[in-house]
Amino acid sequence: MAYVTSAQVAHARKVLKATFPQFKFSVTGGGTSAITVSLMSGSVDLSADAEKGYVSLNKYWLHNTNNEALYTSIIETMMNALAEAGNAYFDESDSMTDYFCTAYYYYLTIGK
Repeated sequence: MAYVTSAQVAHARKVLKATFPQFKFSVTGGGTSAITVSLMSGSVDLSADAEKGYVSLNKYWLHNTNNEALYTSIIETMMNALAEAGNAYFDESDSMTDYFCTAYYYYLTIGK
C-alpha cells in the first residue's frame, strides 16, 4: 500500500533544502499515500513553465519543459532522501489489470 510518513517527508524536506539552497520548497504529505514537492521561489526563472504562477508538472512530460534537468534532479533527490528514510521507491502497477502497487505517489508543482 502506498504510504509516506511524516518523518520521511521531514527528511526529504531537509535534504532538498540542503541540496538546493537557491530554492524555497514546500514539502507536504506525511501520513498519506503521496508526497508533494512545491517550488515556491528561487534563483531560476520558472515563469515559462508556470505562466499563471502555479502548475502541476507531469512526470512523464518533463522533457517538454524549459528546466527538465532541474526537475529531474529534484525528483531524484527526493526519491533518494525517502530511500534513506526507509521508503525505497518501487512501482509494480499494471493499469491494464487495474492493479496499483507502489511505494508512494509523488507530485512536483511550481507554486501553490
